[in-house]
Amino acid sequence: MSSDIDTLAEACGIAVTYVAADGSHTRVPEDTKRRFLELLGVGPGDSPEDLTLALDASPEPVDTCFVPEFLRHDRCWGITCQLYGLRSERNWGIGDFDDLARLAEIVAASGGDFLGVNPLHALYPADPERCSPYSPSSRRFLNVLYIAPDIEPEFAQLDPPQLDALRNSQLVGYGDVAGAKLAALEAMFQVFETRASHDRRRAFEAFRSRAGAALERHCLFGALHEHFAAAPWWDWPEPFHRADSDEVARFRDEHAGRISFFAWLQWLADRQLKRAQTRARQAGMRIGLYLDMAVGVAPDGAMAWADPKLMVRGVHIGAPPDAFNARGQDWGLIPPRPTVLVERRLEPFRDDLRASMHNAGAVRLDHAMALQRLFWIPAGAPATDGAYVRYPLAAMLAAIAEESRAWDCLVVSEALGTVPEGFWTLLADKELQSYRVLFFERLDDGCFRRPDGYPARALGCVSTHDLPTLLGWWIGRDIDWRRDVGFITSDEAQAERRDRIEGREALWDALVSQTLVPHGPAPSDLDADAVIAVHRYVAMSPVRLMGVQLEDAAGETEQPNMPGASEPHPNWRRKLSVGLESLADHPPFRALCAAMAAERPRR
Repeated sequence: MSSDIDTLAEACGIAVTYVAADGSHTRVPEDTKRRFLELLGVGPGDSPEDLTLALDASPEPVDTCFVPEFLRHDRCWGITCQLYGLRSERNWGIGDFDDLARLAEIVAASGGDFLGVNPLHALYPADPERCSPYSPSSRRFLNVLYIAPDIEPEFAQLDPPQLDALRNSQLVGYGDVAGAKLAALEAMFQVFETRASHDRRRAFEAFRSRAGAALERHCLFGALHEHFAAAPWWDWPEPFHRADSDEVARFRDEHAGRISFFAWLQWLADRQLKRAQTRARQAGMRIGLYLDMAVGVAPDGAMAWADPKLMVRGVHIGAPPDAFNARGQDWGLIPPRPTVLVERRLEPFRDDLRASMHNAGAVRLDHAMALQRLFWIPAGAPATDGAYVRYPLAAMLAAIAEESRAWDCLVVSEALGTVPEGFWTLLADKELQSYRVLFFERLDDGCFRRPDGYPARALGCVSTHDLPTLLGWWIGRDIDWRRDVGFITSDEAQAERRDRIEGREALWDALVSQTLVPHGPAPSDLDADAVIAVHRYVAMSPVRLMGVQLEDAAGETEQPNMPGASEPHPNWRRKLSVGLESLADHPPFRALCAAMAAERPRR
């Protein structure tokens, strides 16, 4: 019987083994295979030939993804930031779309060609403390807490609120920010409804018409989520579990004003993000905004509720046990059914791409291996009970290429961790730029890869939002945090510190080899010149794009996020220590930008 299940599973794209941390092939539990077959709509008596053909079918040959003409013979650089963490004298205690535009102008004036930002997807207005940008309610709409109320005409009719406490806090207080901002936006919506000009009202109606049923269901979910006190939708009364029920239709009619308010917020957010991209390009950036598209959505969010046939409830996605995490990883996100994606000709995936690409010059695909396979884990089970499920790679690459060209949008594919053999080469052939992180670019002997060993079709960077800043890595601040949150013991922390010292020496030797620093042992602390030297090491490589984390440019020690941790590490809450008004003259920022502009000048 086991062999029959294995045959059926493999034909349906479910891998029956995966490579474990020790390199051995681990068999997927029988219960997992049966459960996944059921979720894919395949029973014991079914023939999987149609599904196999659908997953393997190659579309007509397509062009490669869009690449700006200047990148075919030139290299560029830019800054990456966490939008929520931007400080300014005018924001509401959280970075907003006007801050984003201003930062883009600052970076452009320094010679940068793009500004990368964390995912801006819709979260949960009724539960603002759920702040992870990588666990969205929907990838098709925007986080309304990033709206800048004060740049909209309706704000002039309000008494300005007192915001000093929100602005001066060291961490983003999402609950307080949401309370103040949403109250102001509600008052502004009343002004809009009674006093808006004909042109402004017509622009909103046109946006709502273009966005269509997807926007209406998203806003309907927002109203229901608020009505039911932010409870998961499966805890709502049973008739409200389905978006097409009679009870939901009555709720929609009775709360039409609230649904219109949520739609109005999406209109403001879209306009302000578009304005930020326009200002970035007008300031001289050749790419502009570089947006991030999360790999999945939360099981209790708007997308899962609105389209249950597409999204798989009862399964999470993550990663199998590996050298980085021996227990594997469960990201708490749910996957789309590959069978339904194929039936719908990937239109849901295209919609997600369009939502990010239409206001961007570049888009980063988080966990790009999802184009080929996702590691499914039965909800409530350990990651060791998971299995890889295959996706229609050729068709998904074709969709990305077509949408990329339709929107003139460069595509960067984040593929870190367990990468299928040949995956990077395949993506490079389609002009999906790879993602190369200095901390991970080490050879088997522990040495750092030489700059000339980096590929050209790539974005290079020193670190990421999930890793320590350069200064934090150098002093082992991340090791302290891993010990404090219980990921490692004190003895393990000591061992990691010894490894880190070796890593520092290896990095210093690499810098010496490129005559970026003088000969000698690695210092115990990095000064500003050494920080610049590390970034120049990556910037002198052939990679088309060089990304500099704003935290590193500002001289920060703490990292934005520690994967898998909640308390006491303040994930997705840290603010930059320097405000936008003084950033351009901040010595570390100015010096690092000048070095990048000298290494990668606009031509």
